[in-house]
Amino acid sequence: TADAVTYTWIAEGDGNWNDPANWSHDAKFDNACIGYPKDAASTVVFTNGTKATIALAESVKFATWAINVSDVDVTVVGDGVETASLSGNLTGGEMENAKWTFKNLKFTEADGITLGSTIAKSHDSFVEFTDGATASIGVNLNGDWNTGALLVNGTNVAVKATKGATLEITRGKADICAKDGLVVDDAKLRYLIVNLAYSDTAANRNI
Repeated sequence: TADAVTYTWIAEGDGNWNDPANWSHDAKFDNACIGYPKDAASTVVFTNGTKATIALAESVKFATWAINVSDVDVTVVGDGVETASLSGNLTGGEMENAKWTFKNLKFTEADGITLGSTIAKSHDSFVEFTDGATASIGVNLNGDWNTGALLVNGTNVAVKATKGATLEITRGKADICAKDGLVVDDAKLRYLIVNLAYSDTAANRNI
């Protein structure tokens, strides 16, 4: 059966993704769930103020992972083998000083990465893929940009690909709407799409 459970990271500091002691959950009983986010029906939650480096050594799926929190610095580090992967939907909104980093792993994201929106602004935040990570980004149906692949809308906000990472945009007609920046530094950005449109209203045009 599907593990439709909400898991919240509770470890004080670093830890392993697959350690149930690092997560709380909303299942009725401990033995009624896997114990950590792994199933495609599960929900991942990190609360305001979380600071952690999390080791990942297996294939993990989830339904949603809300990144609209503030004062977080979370890095998920793969073990560098093919099994280290994340698959699911990152959902955004308003956040402040939020830093999400994915290192040395494969990240497959079905519906797009959304930072901010037309009504909820984000500040001094980023999602970064680095150190050999690969990210496959699908189509985002958020806000006014209803055919967009990436929506970056806020102050000092960016989606970053650095240090050998590969960022792919993979489905359909896509707008890259970058108010503050889509940053590609020593990395690969591949457009596997039709009818790409790019709009940048700020000075940052690092693609």
